[in-house]
Amino acid sequence: MHTVGMWSRFFPIGILTLLLIPNSLSMSIAGQAETPMVILKAGTPVLELPESLAALIVAKFPGLRIPTVDDMTGAWAAFSKREAVPYACLGDFNGDGLNDVALILIGKDSWKNLAFHRTSGDGWESLKLGKFAGRDKEFTRQNPPQEFRLYTLKAGEKLKIGARIVERSKYKFDSIAFYGLGTRDSLIHYKWNAKHNLYVATVYHL
Repeated sequence: MHTVGMWSRFFPIGILTLLLIPNSLSMSIAGQAETPMVILKAGTPVLELPESLAALIVAKFPGLRIPTVDDMTGAWAAFSKREAVPYACLGDFNGDGLNDVALILIGKDSWKNLAFHRTSGDGWESLKLGKFAGRDKEFTRQNPPQEFRLYTLKAGEKLKIGARIVERSKYKFDSIAFYGLGTRDSLIHYKWNAKHNLYVATVYHL
């Protein structure tokens, strides 16, 4: 096993498992009981979020924003006319039967990966995703978000990098994969740990 590409500057060789602590702040904001979904507008995929989730993001993360059509540049431009966006993935990540969402949120000079779990009613809980080896802000300042993608690994699917299976275990819940769009030689796999109420991140290298 060896490490190649830009990820090698940030991730150690082999597999690194990190426990990710949930964001202790949770907020419920009244809004329409909708489900996050991707629609096409003039051939460009656009993520539509429930009003309650959009309001939560504005309130809790004032320095970050949801990507827009104007951000669909670089490697993200390849998603034109596809019913998917590279900066978000949807699924039931904690097995409660509700549709959750993971997002890349963009700031002035950096960006952040976050998961949002649907709670009762119109409530949402935010949870941190990362960490990158080294400092998160250093990584996100040096590497534009358009170089990466969030992807849903459906329950029961095997984890792959390209055509190669890197983990044969099957998971009870949907989970989150994060990888580079240029050279897919590494990825981070985020799995929900119901016992400890947090995400476990495992880094894989070819």
